[in-house]
Amino acid sequence: MYDYDYTALQNETEETAPKNPVKTRWQIIAAIGGVALLLVGLCWFMFAGIKIIFPDYISGVNVIQADGKLIYTDGHSIFYKGKIDGESKLIVKAENNTALLSNGRTLYYISNGDICSVDFDGKNQTTVCHDDHAVSLVHRYHDLLYFMTENTDKEGYALCSFDVKKGETVKIDSVVASWPAPYVCHDMLYYYIDEEMSDVWAFDFKSKETHEIIKNANLYGDARFGEEPLLVTYDASTYSNTAVYEIKNGKAEQLCALPENSVITYLSKSSDELVLYNNDSQKNLLFNLKTGESRELSGMDGALQAVYDHRHPEQVYVLSCKADGTGYSVGDISLLKDGKLQPCTMEPPLADDTVFTVKATVIDGFLLDNDYTAHKITVKADE
Repeated sequence: MYDYDYTALQNETEETAPKNPVKTRWQIIAAIGGVALLLVGLCWFMFAGIKIIFPDYISGVNVIQADGKLIYTDGHSIFYKGKIDGESKLIVKAENNTALLSNGRTLYYISNGDICSVDFDGKNQTTVCHDDHAVSLVHRYHDLLYFMTENTDKEGYALCSFDVKKGETVKIDSVVASWPAPYVCHDMLYYYIDEEMSDVWAFDFKSKETHEIIKNANLYGDARFGEEPLLVTYDASTYSNTAVYEIKNGKAEQLCALPENSVITYLSKSSDELVLYNNDSQKNLLFNLKTGESRELSGMDGALQAVYDHRHPEQVYVLSCKADGTGYSVGDISLLKDGKLQPCTMEPPLADDTVFTVKATVIDGFLLDNDYTAHKITVKADE
């Protein structure tokens, strides 16, 4: 199952700096005072533990988190929550929508072929442009809004840019992806071309150039984005992961090969450990990227799914899962800490008939179900 972990950060157009230098003594004093106030403000934010992501744009499918807000859709309307366990507030009614892009102030979405924007109070609702085959919103880079559209004359998906000031759409013929939701990180887009076996490519939003970074591999639905992004490759013929690559200066360096016939169920956002499920031994493993060593993760049976807390990525929860029709049901849940599993409870408990159709999401210690109801996770007291 693909994990749409859209934590890519994207920058909006910056205001042009004044061209004329400060000339008077009072202007110099005011400028120094402004810098001092800025430094005090930044220190306050850092010591208060508040992460400033505004005005970065976050893209995703069905649910995203931007500027401290949880933004989600039920396919008919788009809502947001200021607190994960708080009340849902309606932003806009929009049919057949799944693609979202927001910085916490402005929301972009696709509805029936229209790419629209709206403020969080529901005002200034605008149809930005129309594309009958648009499937996902990818990025906003300065005045260009990027989206993926389904090709009508060949297989795959094409990248398009729309200039929000000029009102012009340009199809970027050099980018043809096999999957409609490529990864974006540090103004780079990563994608692969063919589902069976292809090469991984990168598109630079600054230079608008493409280049190949990994040969004979496809991207898997999990990645880690930091100063040096990590990309995971997979073999489509065996549905297993093959290797982990680190991206440095636009080039991919293989960190290590993974155990054969294994599937990653978790790629840590803050450490060098992976959670793997080995199809041969039918065991869950903890795998260290630096040492290449693995050991059995005991305490829970069956296939496990590990998810990190989006607000606190150092907190990792492991779910026991069972295939159920078009999705999966969740049984036990544990906190993964220091290589060990600590059993947890959820309040309210998940209903017995709850079936997840996408990878589970945990934010601020709450597990969100398909209806975006928040279930508080608590570590069980030692018996």
